[in-house]
Amino acid sequence: MFSMNKTERGLIGFAIEIQRNALSTTARAMAVAFCRHIPLALVVAQYGRPESTGDMVAIHNSLELKAAQMLGERREPLAEDVSLFELAGVT
Repeated sequence: MFSMNKTERGLIGFAIEIQRNALSTTARAMAVAFCRHIPLALVVAQYGRPESTGDMVAIHNSLELKAAQMLGERREPLAEDVSLFELAGVT
């Protein structure tokens, strides 16, 4: 599930990963398309996964410096120009 949400700091993309590893499999193309066409960080909640390490951020590489404060450890590339990170400060 994808949406755009208004926060006190502006707009962000938001997605809920309902199926295990959906962002790396069935939802990968949607996340990549979102990041390529909408200049926002995509925050991905790992819904219903108590064993998870926290939420993630998918972002187009061109926005990496702008979003540096919210980015934690890089997890994996989703495409050559879109990367997936741990959300900094979330455990």
